[in-house]
Amino acid sequence: MGHIYREASGVLIYLGNEWDGLGIACEYLELAAQREDAHFAPSLQPHLEVRGQNISTPYLRDSLLRLFSSAWFSRVWTIQEFVLARKTTFFCGATIVDGKRLEQGIVNIRQHAQSRCCGPHSILSCGETFLNVMGQMEALNAMRIFPQAASFLETLHHCRQRRCTNPRDKIYGMLGMEFKGQASCLQPNYDISVEQLFVDVAREQLEQTRTLDVLSCVVPGKRRTSLGIPSYVPDWTLMTKNILTHHLSVDHLMALPHYNASGGFPAEFHIGPGNRALTKGIEIDRIEALGPACFFSDLASCGQAKDYVKEARRLADLPGRPPESFEAASARELAFWRTLCGNLAVHVGEESRDWRAADPAVDYESYLQWSDIVNGEPSAGPQLDDRPAFEDALVATLSARRFMRTRKGHFGMVAPDSRRGDVVMILAGGRVPYVLHDELGYETGNGLVTYSFIGDAYVDGFMHGECVGDDPEWMWLNLI
Repeated sequence: MGHIYREASGVLIYLGNEWDGLGIACEYLELAAQREDAHFAPSLQPHLEVRGQNISTPYLRDSLLRLFSSAWFSRVWTIQEFVLARKTTFFCGATIVDGKRLEQGIVNIRQHAQSRCCGPHSILSCGETFLNVMGQMEALNAMRIFPQAASFLETLHHCRQRRCTNPRDKIYGMLGMEFKGQASCLQPNYDISVEQLFVDVAREQLEQTRTLDVLSCVVPGKRRTSLGIPSYVPDWTLMTKNILTHHLSVDHLMALPHYNASGGFPAEFHIGPGNRALTKGIEIDRIEALGPACFFSDLASCGQAKDYVKEARRLADLPGRPPESFEAASARELAFWRTLCGNLAVHVGEESRDWRAADPAVDYESYLQWSDIVNGEPSAGPQLDDRPAFEDALVATLSARRFMRTRKGHFGMVAPDSRRGDVVMILAGGRVPYVLHDELGYETGNGLVTYSFIGDAYVDGFMHGECVGDDPEWMWLNLI
């Protein structure tokens, strides 16, 4: 299908019958395409407004939500229609919408939401459907403009919330795209089981990249997959807990290249009979204490981040408030701050949102400002974008994670279904550490310790090869 869409002079996309409210929704998006300077948030000037209505007006907002609720915006196979086509035209009854104008309107809105002017609250306040479409269309736009900017694995993860009738199409629906790095060699085969296909995807990623990045695509907090696949293989039929959690998990995947926990050692991960994996690792420690699992779903829940931080400070045996300056912070305080943000900061540009290594001179100060705000007297109507930039990194790092302290006192963020006593390990080829659970009494025949995979982790002091050294003492182990 990819070849057909590339060669076609244009692709016509049918969204359904016309309905009352379609006109004003299309007018709003056309205005957004024309007025790059106009803000999305009605509290700012100039802002987007048609027929005297803005995004806070129920009729206009509901009309946009109805347009974006079309199944086209959530299906797998529609990705190729939009990304590969030279020109797209949307039809809704007799109404015609140029695909380029629709795309530009959404891009302009998204850029204002990413910046500190309108801020993310302006999108979050419109509900999950609007947030989902903004994120999905932003991803499609990036694929069109930069066709080889994302790898096959990143594309699979970005699009995992999309739906299809046959679960195999979660994979096959992406094969016609262009990717960064080596393309997948998989060919559509509807005779193999879904389980075997997902294992084949994991095996190919491990062999092609020589990293364990595919392990970071295991959906956290959903260990009981209905498929008979190993714990380390992503179940691509599982969706994240909600749309916001999914978008934050994309942030999580974007952050991986900033780490090098295994010190550049390539993956040695061999999937054998029964899909049991043989690999090697170095044990960091075992988990002693855990905070509550954190899932953000909307603007209000993001405001609860301070409660998770408060509990984490208690588990870390730190005072209720951080010291007043970077100079006054102890090594333990700095380790705690790095854990909260993953030792990274989010840089928001005009057209992109990127991760960079945290700068203590700047980003620790942002953390202190955030702490003062959330622990002080609440102002009237506090909004997410009123907070220091630290909160962007905090929310992304906390999402679908829980704070942990190891027996030796190391701080970290781990998957929500991690348990006390679970082992934290560096595995060869892993950019980050991983949490594993002992499977006692499991007979493998090779005499090695056997674990199930729980999820990836941030562990302060172990993210850049510190425990690997020049002559590491690896231990071989089984994963099931």
